[in-house]
Amino acid sequence: MAEQYLVNITVGPVQEFIASARKLRDLWYGSYLLSELSKAVARTLHQNGCTLIFPALNQPEDLAADSAMNVANKILACTASRADPKELVERSRDAFVQQWKEFCNNAMTTAGQKMVDTVLFQKQVEDFGEFFAAWAPYSASDYTGSLDRCEQLLAGRKSLREFQAPSWSGDGKPKSSLDGIRESVVILAPAGNRAFQIKGGEKLDALGIVKRFGPWNHPDRPHFDNLAEVAAEPYLSGLAAASQSDPDILRILSELPPINAIYPSPVTRPPATPTLWDKWPQGLSTDLLHPAVLEAERKLSGQHHAQDHEVLVCWEQLSKTLNGLWKKTTMPQPYICLLVGDGDTMGKTLNQLSRVDLHQQFSQKLDEFARDVHQALSAHGGKIVYSGGDDVMAYAPLHTALACCEAVRDLFQEKMVEACNGTQVEPPTFSLGMAIVHMHMPMHRALDLARKAERQAKEMGRNRLTIIQSKRSGSDILIHGNWRSQHGRPSLPKRLLAFAEAYNRGVLSSRLAYQLREIGKECGEQLAWSRRGALLIPQNPATAEAVRLVCRKKITRADAELLLNGQESIRQLADELVIAHQLSRALAISRAEWNIEGGSEYE
Repeated sequence: MAEQYLVNITVGPVQEFIASARKLRDLWYGSYLLSELSKAVARTLHQNGCTLIFPALNQPEDLAADSAMNVANKILACTASRADPKELVERSRDAFVQQWKEFCNNAMTTAGQKMVDTVLFQKQVEDFGEFFAAWAPYSASDYTGSLDRCEQLLAGRKSLREFQAPSWSGDGKPKSSLDGIRESVVILAPAGNRAFQIKGGEKLDALGIVKRFGPWNHPDRPHFDNLAEVAAEPYLSGLAAASQSDPDILRILSELPPINAIYPSPVTRPPATPTLWDKWPQGLSTDLLHPAVLEAERKLSGQHHAQDHEVLVCWEQLSKTLNGLWKKTTMPQPYICLLVGDGDTMGKTLNQLSRVDLHQQFSQKLDEFARDVHQALSAHGGKIVYSGGDDVMAYAPLHTALACCEAVRDLFQEKMVEACNGTQVEPPTFSLGMAIVHMHMPMHRALDLARKAERQAKEMGRNRLTIIQSKRSGSDILIHGNWRSQHGRPSLPKRLLAFAEAYNRGVLSSRLAYQLREIGKECGEQLAWSRRGALLIPQNPATAEAVRLVCRKKITRADAELLLNGQESIRQLADELVIAHQLSRALAISRAEWNIEGGSEYE
């Protein structure tokens, strides 16, 4: 037996834990659940004398249950001298299974056995979860070789996984509403219970029950908004700004009926987001600022309180008051941003680290990034769904989304420079995808779009930002660009913000993007330039037509240079302008500039 071993363990399944979701809460809890299961494995290895490499510890308390530390689904450790790696892996597997069953039992207790088919629930609990492990002899003089061998063995173990038929019959049973993979275990839906956000007729499998009824006892756990509340944030910021100089805003809000009048039963009351503006009525969900949500809630309340005249009158008053507010201001945009990103060439970077202590240093900086990114995003109104290692999933309101993207990338760059300090390794870069989606878009599709944007960022050359705008009408729009300015051309985030501000100053017209698209159809998409001193000289008909169109507008030379400098595609320029126009409206609304071009764009 070798003196020491490298032990490599992965747990999962990642996609089912995280991706099967109808709500932001489902996404977060799946991520939290996976992190806690990984943490249980890492804690067991540490308690049995192993030196953790990934994650790397600052202090043992980091591995305590419900600690602030996020642990990715991969754990790498070096055993103590003459330790038996097989026994360590078996103990780690037992800890994984015990932690999983603890989550399930707690969720079952909260949900109540009358609600759940307990036999089917337990069978699905026993069937769920993935645990793969491999180990290889460790050589201090050849750490890279030892790690390569261990990675090869783990890859081989994964390829030999066993697939077994379910231990239960699914005949005649409805599938889970979240992903349609397993049968629902719900036998008695909690009619009208909004506390856990169970929709009427919604079906949940064992994992779905754990996500909705799992323990939420961490003192620092986030509150998770629904998408409509996120979409309303620019408008709420605008109301707060307008109320400083316009007393009518507060007067109108004072006419809103109290929360107990419109939701007399706490069971039927949806959870509301604590807002940063203390003038908004406490406990009243800001998603009611959207006409579509207001109408849906009004109908639902009418079903629950059909015989309660006072409640119906209060809803009538609520509707009348909000309509008066929209008439005085505008309507909020119904769009939000979902962000997904991770580091580039991370595997290659880790393979270049020649010693355990360098790998631990890198892991510690990754953990710092995963922790600090919460604050970096919250400073711009964004919130983390998941951060583990180099992976980030987050959401943000439309008016601050670009600032959130830059904050994540800047923090990653800072931590990676520190992580590679003292090595000859080039710090890895960061690619991020952002999806601009309607608040009523199904969560799985919104997440798919954000992940598609992230893939595109990597395929376009890495170290990039890619944005997909998906509106309810028309085709999706995709743009991509660098994080940094090049050859005098601003970075994509800076360029979009400059375009957005130009729209709000009245310099750009919303028609410009569509006129540029027509030029592309007639003259071709490619833009070609040469320079004569400070002048940009068109080199083909499409470019000449684009210059002619821009010069017809009320655009200064500086704005024209911003529009055209470095652009190689008319379509890319037009799509950037379309997305910038949507961002400009969110920015204007957040500053209480209600009379913006094109109204509220509520479709």
